[in-house]
Amino acid sequence: MKFYVATTIVLFISMSVSFSQPSMAPTKEAQEIDQLIVKLKGLRFHHDIEDARNGLVNYQQLALPKLISLLYNTTRLDSDPGDPYTVLATGNYEGHFKVGIIPYNFDWLSIRAGYVIESLTFIDFSYASSMKITDGKNGNIKITWNKVATAESLKKDRKLMADKVVAWWNKNKATWSRFNALKTALESKDKAYINRAVEFIYDGETKCDGFTKETYEKEIKPLLKEILNTADKELKNKIEHIFEYGPSDNLVPRA
Repeated sequence: MKFYVATTIVLFISMSVSFSQPSMAPTKEAQEIDQLIVKLKGLRFHHDIEDARNGLVNYQQLALPKLISLLYNTTRLDSDPGDPYTVLATGNYEGHFKVGIIPYNFDWLSIRAGYVIESLTFIDFSYASSMKITDGKNGNIKITWNKVATAESLKKDRKLMADKVVAWWNKNKATWSRFNALKTALESKDKAYINRAVEFIYDGETKCDGFTKETYEKEIKPLLKEILNTADKELKNKIEHIFEYGPSDNLVPRA
């Protein structure tokens, strides 16, 4: 009887505290990130996946915790069978389609989240599929996938891949910014890492807080000059274009 009375008092006090101090409502940013996650699950590439990616990337470090949590998700998603951007990444292909090959298997929510994270951080966390492009018949191109995320491979690798990202985030989250991540990519010796960063400076459409005309001249341009010395022809052309016309309008609007 005494235990029951004591428990009742504790419950009454807990309820009183609960009612007197209601939980905080989600912030506007958190709500918008959740809405973009819903959009990321859509059928189409440009109107769903890519729009969601751009929106989430614009939230920069605020979006990373939610995106990282999705890396453990096992949900398989539907894609529009008429959308070449999503179909291309799920099987071998031969045809005329040559523009914007996106090497990710968008059948899986974890891969879509990985795609956004890699776009945001410029880091290759191994969520992309590897492919080989060769000449096909009648002027077509032939795409052969060497490594594609499947139900079997993801069952084995999903947690390992996600744990790698979590370890990286736990180590860096206190000081991470997209601008610093961009500089780190340019300072690396990894060609793919550098290419992602240069491509972003060349025609990036998303936000990078801290990237201004002044920081470009003082911090980014010297790094690009160093890369220019060892760049291949394609990368060299992009860097020279940046030097002549400036970074992407989205980063440094032209007068």
